[in-house]
Amino acid sequence: DSLSKEKIESLKDSYDNIDIVHWLDTYNQLISAINIEKRMYQSFAYLLIIISCLGIFTISNHTLVNKMRSFAVLNVFGVNNRQLRNSIFMLMLLFASLSTAIGFIVTRLLVYFHLLDPLLKMLFPDELFYNFTVNIEISNAFYVLLINLFSIILSIYIPLKIIDSDTTTNILNKRI
Repeated sequence: DSLSKEKIESLKDSYDNIDIVHWLDTYNQLISAINIEKRMYQSFAYLLIIISCLGIFTISNHTLVNKMRSFAVLNVFGVNNRQLRNSIFMLMLLFASLSTAIGFIVTRLLVYFHLLDPLLKMLFPDELFYNFTVNIEISNAFYVLLINLFSIILSIYIPLKIIDSDTTTNILNKRI
């Protein structure tokens, strides 16, 4: 219940040395520090997603460069570059989507069954930090999934640009 201004004035008049302060005024700096810490951890999580997508980019690029001779042979047998790019893109997107979905489900299960709490207690001891449990809002998880999917699509699309008709014919002329 909230105290009305009349009740507050009545209490101040009744007691000379009373100081009535709202709890937000007292702990405003603490709440601000917690919010900054929360944003810092979210930024760190987004950075980890971007770093993992750079790993996907590197692996995709390395795999495609190593398979260029095979792509050139397929091109000679009548598979055009557009079909090749589309099939590779769909295959890689399927793998990325499945791994993202599995990661999301595993994370939700770990949070639901409080299996992350022992790890958090080890990383953030109760003596130094306040005791908290992990609660992931569905909107934040959705944002992370969108960022992940977007960066994965870019990580797949950019290496696929190396497959074009000039590249495959040049590879065949040089290596065969």
